[in-house]
Amino acid sequence: MIDLAMAFLASHVRHATGLASDTLTLRTARQITDPGTPAGAYLTLINVAEERALRNLPHVERTPAQTSRIEPPVHLNLDVMYAFNFADLDTSLTFLSRTIEVFQAQRFFDATTPVAPGGPAFPPQLARLIVEMANLSLEERNNLWGMMGGSYLPSVIYRVRLVEVQAAAAVPVSRVET
Repeated sequence: MIDLAMAFLASHVRHATGLASDTLTLRTARQITDPGTPAGAYLTLINVAEERALRNLPHVERTPAQTSRIEPPVHLNLDVMYAFNFADLDTSLTFLSRTIEVFQAQRFFDATTPVAPGGPAFPPQLARLIVEMANLSLEERNNLWGMMGGSYLPSVIYRVRLVEVQAAAAVPVSRVET
């Protein structure tokens, strides 16, 4: 599910900002700072965390005909970064601004989200995505870029909430009547 969320976010920003598919690419954090990486825009995953508020969902599904046991899904928050490294700073700042505009205009995505002409459809395997800008202090941003092994690039970090992962299928159990 993480891969589907990342691919959708990259496609959505590509379409909304006019970036070519080979210009905004998915990269690891280390690849972004590699001197051999071509100029362009990058999307990378920098953290995965569980949404603990949704942890206590029921383990039982009941229908009139059957009772089943299933482990509840894990809801994840993804911290993603859009970084821009074009030949001139002005282009990088332009696409940084356009990316921020994209998620300012629309921060909630699900199956009912209207698709722009030629834009990416929301993946049916995902329930919904909520995109919120993450504000890092100067020290936190410095630590992040230091950990990635490079110097700062114009970038923005978003927390993508509620990526749902459900691997197990429901297992029928006998019903207990009292």
